[in-house]
Amino acid sequence: MHAELRFMACAFFAFRIFVVLLIGSTVGRCQEKLVDPYPNSMQGAKALLQEYLKPGADVAALTKKLQPTDKDYESVFKPERSKKLAEMYAQPWKDALIGIAPKPGQTELLLFSATSEELQKWTGNAKQYFPGGYEKIGPSIADGFTFYRFKFVSPGEKLGMAFDGLVHVNGHWRLFPKPYRVFEESK
Repeated sequence: MHAELRFMACAFFAFRIFVVLLIGSTVGRCQEKLVDPYPNSMQGAKALLQEYLKPGADVAALTKKLQPTDKDYESVFKPERSKKLAEMYAQPWKDALIGIAPKPGQTELLLFSATSEELQKWTGNAKQYFPGGYEKIGPSIADGFTFYRFKFVSPGEKLGMAFDGLVHVNGHWRLFPKPYRVFEESK
């Protein structure tokens, strides 16, 4: 009888360990799928944007994945602007009016970055590579982010299709195109 109870206790204990391991590995796999495959870095931004240059790329679907949530707006911009930006861009995102795409023959990427601090103070890469409108909105940008500006260009060219406002926030890449337009809309 003692041996029988010990066997049942061991079997029950082994079953519990099996269940815990099974649940743990399932949760781990689920969490892995939620992680953005492009890291929060210049290399991550470049890898993401290279997807647009692949033949047959579904640029509309790729762009849709960059749509910010209200939480993203609240994280990247200070309260006085985040709500206004979310409202201003809600309809253009819904109507798929925001798009990223190279023109035919544009097979190369030029990529520039500026930190929140550079944009707030309008110094360094912000002043050198970003549109002047960022000088107006700089003080409304929250600390700790890196903004990316990029161009799709033909080989050897410096001019091409230019975009800005790519930011890694809340574990995802998001696009806040020309956020300085909130000042133009407020007039």
